[in-house]
Amino acid sequence: MYLPQKIGSKIALKIGIIIVIQIAFIITSFGILSYYQSQGTHLGNSINIAGKNRFLTSNLMFQVSEHLLEEAKTTASTTTPAAPAAPAATTSSYPSKIDSAAKQLELNILGLKQGGKISGIDLKPLPSQFSSYWNTIYQKWVLLKTAITNNILSKLKEGNSTIITKIVEPKAASLIDSSNLLVTQLGEYAKSESQTLIFLETVFAVANIAVSAVILYLVLRILKPIFDLNKAMLRVKKGNLEVSVKQRKGNDELSTLTESFNSMVDSIRNYIITQNDLTGKLKESYERLEQTQKTQKEFIDIAAHELRSPIQPILGLSDLLHTKIKDEQQSQLLDIVIRNAKRLQHLTEDILDVSKIESHSLNLNRE
Repeated sequence: MYLPQKIGSKIALKIGIIIVIQIAFIITSFGILSYYQSQGTHLGNSINIAGKNRFLTSNLMFQVSEHLLEEAKTTASTTTPAAPAAPAATTSSYPSKIDSAAKQLELNILGLKQGGKISGIDLKPLPSQFSSYWNTIYQKWVLLKTAITNNILSKLKEGNSTIITKIVEPKAASLIDSSNLLVTQLGEYAKSESQTLIFLETVFAVANIAVSAVILYLVLRILKPIFDLNKAMLRVKKGNLEVSVKQRKGNDELSTLTESFNSMVDSIRNYIITQNDLTGKLKESYERLEQTQKTQKEFIDIAAHELRSPIQPILGLSDLLHTKIKDEQQSQLLDIVIRNAKRLQHLTEDILDVSKIESHSLNLNRE
């Protein structure tokens, strides 16, 4: 027995819709988790770039110190004639190194705000909630840059140690502190995002398990009537017609199919009961017929034997009487008696032969 094609297609459609919902849920979960994971990656890149401000600031300060050291050597060589003069290329290279270091630091700070490819890292623009921290860093950088330009590159005549200690170093330290504060805030935000990601992963994992369990339940609920019908059909195939599939509530295809199956089994059972009743009545009639035939046969056998018994004396006496009668008219009448007695004799013999045929006791001799 096979499901109708229409019902099978509707069941497949329902299961397909459930599978599509499961796939959509998985894709949505994956998309959300991927988004938060990418946000964590971007924050990590921003932390790296913000942390790089400390290195670039230190590098700038190193270049400033080297420049001031060279300036001091140049000044000493001009006051002491015996000392050899430093090469002009070395002395003039430090302002360009300071300028290069300053440009690297400024590009790093601007890239942190605007995003882009910095030091081989793809950086997204800084989240808006950190704009105030970046503005502070930029302001500190402008102050540091102004101090370097006005006090170092313009070559004021104040002592070198005083320039670095009182003017440049405090601004550089303030810039580093502002960068450290941004790194700290980004780190706290990244930690919060990481905890959110872990929480979402846990929630989606539990939700995925729950959705899978619900989908499995729904699929089993859809297929259970089919399994029940299959078991019932196997029992019917083995000859058990006392089966009935529990009909589910509703007016869907499976309910209709279950109702049709139960109705079919009831019809078959009633048909077989009716056939058994007719078979019993037919058997009873057959037995009565056999009894009637047996009685009829016994009667015919007895009648044939009873008819055969007086025929022989009639024929014998008629033949004897025929030899003694001389009257032609009487002789003709006697011939009629003999002829009819012989007909009766043949009839009884035929009846006995029929009885032998029916009892399979007639022996034929080929002549």
